[in-house]
Amino acid sequence: MRKIILVILGVILFTLLSVSILLNHVSGTLTNKNSLNNTLEKANFYDYFYDSLITLLVDDIVERGYQINTQNENSKLVKFYDDESAKKSINLYLKSLITKEHFKEKTKLTLSEMIMLINKENHNLSIDYEFDLVMKNSISNFRTLSADIKLPQLLKDVLSVQSKEILQPLTKDLGFEYTDEEIKGALDEIFPDEWIEDNLFLLHDSVVYFMTKENENFLVTIPIDDRLVIAAKVLKNKLNEDDTLYDLILKKLLNPLLENNLSDLTDFGYGITATQEEVLSVFKAIAPKDWVAKHGNALIDSSVGYLTGEKDDLSYTIDLADRQLAAANELKNFGKNKLDNLLTELPACQNTIQSAFATSSISKKNKPSCIPGGQIAIYIFYDEMIKIINDEVDKFINEQFPSKLDLTSQDVEGLIGDDSELINLKKNISDGYTLSNEDLITLFSSEDKSIGIEDIRNFLSGNITNKNLETIIGLELREFDEFRNYINQIKTLERLWFSGLIIALFIFGLVSSNYKIKNMLSIIWIRNASCVMLISALLIALIIQAIKLVDIRPYLEDITFPESINTFSKLSYELNSDNFISQIVSIKNAWIDGMFMTTLLIYILPSMIIFILSFVYIKKKNKKERS
Repeated sequence: MRKIILVILGVILFTLLSVSILLNHVSGTLTNKNSLNNTLEKANFYDYFYDSLITLLVDDIVERGYQINTQNENSKLVKFYDDESAKKSINLYLKSLITKEHFKEKTKLTLSEMIMLINKENHNLSIDYEFDLVMKNSISNFRTLSADIKLPQLLKDVLSVQSKEILQPLTKDLGFEYTDEEIKGALDEIFPDEWIEDNLFLLHDSVVYFMTKENENFLVTIPIDDRLVIAAKVLKNKLNEDDTLYDLILKKLLNPLLENNLSDLTDFGYGITATQEEVLSVFKAIAPKDWVAKHGNALIDSSVGYLTGEKDDLSYTIDLADRQLAAANELKNFGKNKLDNLLTELPACQNTIQSAFATSSISKKNKPSCIPGGQIAIYIFYDEMIKIINDEVDKFINEQFPSKLDLTSQDVEGLIGDDSELINLKKNISDGYTLSNEDLITLFSSEDKSIGIEDIRNFLSGNITNKNLETIIGLELREFDEFRNYINQIKTLERLWFSGLIIALFIFGLVSSNYKIKNMLSIIWIRNASCVMLISALLIALIIQAIKLVDIRPYLEDITFPESINTFSKLSYELNSDNFISQIVSIKNAWIDGMFMTTLLIYILPSMIIFILSFVYIKKKNKKERS
């Protein structure tokens, strides 16, 4: 009966010890700041994450390119010029800023601090990631990266897509259109690589110094007035192709201004009239392309002067004095031709009465119904009629055809944009494009979180604190409470099972002791208890090692990741590959090895030492008593 009780107690003790070891290791992993770090280190997880996952993420980003969505619901993909070179350069840039040792050190520190915070070993989080040093080190590395991946050209590729989207509706209304090649060539001329790099580096460095609190204020001004002069030159070259500028100035500007001065119908006498359209067609004939182009180019230069602050308004005057004389001559020819056609079509008067009426009409500058004396007598009236028509033309020119056209600011605004846009554009161009603290605040603002620019600056330039954690990533410390409850439950169970283990061990020692040898009762109890503890611990150690042989790969194949991960093809493939599963298996084995070492150091070795010492002591005691 005693043996049966001892066997039952041994099974109970084995069970209690097994669960106690498991709970102790789980609890230690969650509460010991070094336990999880050691497990991940032994599994080479930090190396795998740094060398493999980060590299694959960069590869995916490079291969995806930059997708630009346009207003017409089409999209344009901007790619790197050499994907393989870009991958190497960006990975080198990132890993020169954050070395593997730095990554390991700060990741371990983060896990340790979080575990200590969860277990209330400290109440204030304090992690210095040294982002300020990393960002300052990026200044020289960023220049190398820019050259390696041809960053200025990439920015111009992005800008060319957006420029076409902006320019297309405007230029289409004005009667011309830019091709993709023309936009790219124009951007190369207006924004050479050196200019982009200089201003990009200025902006980058200013952001770094402001974010790391090297400077208290952020203010960058990029002068662009000289770019506008070059842009005007590019625009003039485009407009002077294929009569675009000629048609634009004539139809969009000069004709509307002339229409305001001209009557709908002008009578030159004898039934000869000129409509507004006919007068405008005459003006087109006497406005040579080089003359129109000269004023068109001058108008563009005048607009540039206004936008760069050299002029106070957009007004421009076109002198039409020489065009007046040409217009008069052209209209006189127009009137003569109409008169010739009229006289050719009129029949000869058949009687004296018709001749009298016709002569009266001619004297009143009205259209005659017939020609007195027939075609032979035309010369009698012709010169006088021509003179009268010419006089009417001269009168028309003096009264309705302006000697100059005064283009007001409103006239030019109607051609190139509305007043509010021009005022803002003029300010930006004349003063330079300025970025300030407010622009960064707008850039980093969030609808979901009340993130301020100062929060980010504090985050980057100093220790990460409880407030940083709550503000930047939205993780509130009270969210740890639920996790703490789980840990406390595990600790409570661990204490209960361990208490049960001690009780079972005590009972086992009492039941197994030989009460006949009263002088060695306690040492026998120790020997028996340590023996059963040693046997149980050895069995558990064997089971732990056997668990390492259990293949958990089939269970890991069904792991699901967020949908966003699937957009990164190489990273997604890696996370579903044998490499990643092997990494998880390595973490599992490292964790089990930790539990094995705990069993060995805390239970097996002490039990073995106590058992051997007590066994030897009892042997010697018995031998001494027998002798």
